[in-house]
Amino acid sequence: MPPAARSRRKNTTKAEQRAETVEQILDTAEQLFSKRGFYGVTLKDVAKGVGVHHTLMHYYFGDKKQLFDAVFERRAP
Repeated sequence: MPPAARSRRKNTTKAEQRAETVEQILDTAEQLFSKRGFYGVTLKDVAKGVGVHHTLMHYYFGDKKQLFDAVFERRAP
């Protein structure tokens, strides 16, 4: 990791890191769902796109349906 990224990470709170991770997950999931549809995407696909372990997906969203709903709600409040 470059030194600038390391120092930036140290200056952010855990809540900020969590929010950033959730945003990355939602962005990646939205992109994948729009290209492949609900049944063409797995939580592992999304996790791989973000660069996190797939168990983190369950931690934040529970299951694929909850992730899909969160992506949809973000665009259609």
